[in-house]
Amino acid sequence: MKNKNNYDYLLSDLTKLNGVGKKTMDILKKKKVNTIFDLLWRLPKSHTDRSLVTKISDLQINKVQTIRIIPAKYQFPRVRNLPNRVNCSDGTGKIDCIFFHSYEGYVRKILPLNQEVTISGKITSFKGKYQITNPTYVSQDSSLIETVSLGSTLSRLLLIDGKSYTLKANESISKIGLLAQEVQSVFPELVKTANNSEGTLSINYQGMIPVLLNAIKEQQTQIEELKALIKK
Repeated sequence: MKNKNNYDYLLSDLTKLNGVGKKTMDILKKKKVNTIFDLLWRLPKSHTDRSLVTKISDLQINKVQTIRIIPAKYQFPRVRNLPNRVNCSDGTGKIDCIFFHSYEGYVRKILPLNQEVTISGKITSFKGKYQITNPTYVSQDSSLIETVSLGSTLSRLLLIDGKSYTLKANESISKIGLLAQEVQSVFPELVKTANNSEGTLSINYQGMIPVLLNAIKEQQTQIEELKALIKK
């Protein structure tokens, strides 16, 4: 059975995850996140849905929002310490993108004139005009931030049970995990069939993380609804 198919994987170092290098691992360790299991149960206090695109005319101050804009004019001041500025619009209003400590070439590259660009960041106002300082997300391909909801995952998770098991090859070692057949019945995209004579099934435990997070949020919503009913 592959490493991802057993509990040992959840207790392994974070570098087992694709895209997690030493720099990211050091940051997570400062937050006392040392293993994949720690990461799984380090629940977020909030989240930002960057797939929800807002028109400039509907923007709200001090909120992180995503907009699709067309850069119209660069303003690169020659006075030291003044930020670079890009005047943008979307047909419903105007907004300035402000960049501190950014090179002119970089700004021109990520915000080409007269081309639609998707950006995301905290919306502020200066002298009655919207602005976004150092956007946290910039992309000319808006499809990169579109998302598809997983839907209800709690009801499907209730059909899966954690198991304690031993391998036929070594029955002296007990492990904890999930049965691939059970996972496959409710989350088929998380189970892979090996190209061998036995057709061995393997579970993508890393892929279970967003499923569990969704279920926790769904359960929390139900708890809040019950609290509201009790107060009535």
